[in-house]
Amino acid sequence: MKNKSVIKVGETVSIKERLSSLLAAGIFSLGCIFAPSIISNYIISLTYPDIISFNRLETFILAITPASTVYFIMFLHLSITGKNYLAKFKSILIYSLRLTFFGLVVAFIFNWHFTTVLDQHGYGTCWKRSLYSETLYIKDAEECKKRGTEVLRKPRLVYQQ
Repeated sequence: MKNKSVIKVGETVSIKERLSSLLAAGIFSLGCIFAPSIISNYIISLTYPDIISFNRLETFILAITPASTVYFIMFLHLSITGKNYLAKFKSILIYSLRLTFFGLVVAFIFNWHFTTVLDQHGYGTCWKRSLYSETLYIKDAEECKKRGTEVLRKPRLVYQQ
C-alpha cells in the first residue's frame, strides 16, 4: 500500500510547499501586470485600425482570472502562515471555478466572433511565426512583407472609406 502524504487542516507545511506557493503568487502577479495591456489592445482593435495583432490565447488567459485569484490568495495565505486552511476557501473556490468556466465559454465565443467580424471587414492575415504567436490581421498585403512574413489570406476591399 502506498504511503500518501495528506496535509490536514491547520497542519504546518514544509519550506518546499511555501516556495511553490510563492512561485504561484509570482506568476499571478505577472498576469496582473500584463492584463491591462491585453485589455487595451482589444479595445484598440475594436476601432478597426489598418493592422490588428490578435492572440487567441490571451482571451483564455483573461478567462482564468477568477480561479487564479482565489488560488493566489490561498497560496499567499499558505506561504505567510504556513498553515493549510483549504476548507475555509472551498466555497469561494467552487464559485470562482464556475465563473472561470463561464469565462472560458465567453472567450471561445469572443474569439470566434471577433475573427469572423474581421473577416467580414475584409482583413487579410499573415503567416504566424510560431503556433503561439499573435495573428496579424491586415488591410494591406504589403504589411506582411514589411514584417518579414508571407500573406496567408489576402485582404479584400469590402468597405471602402
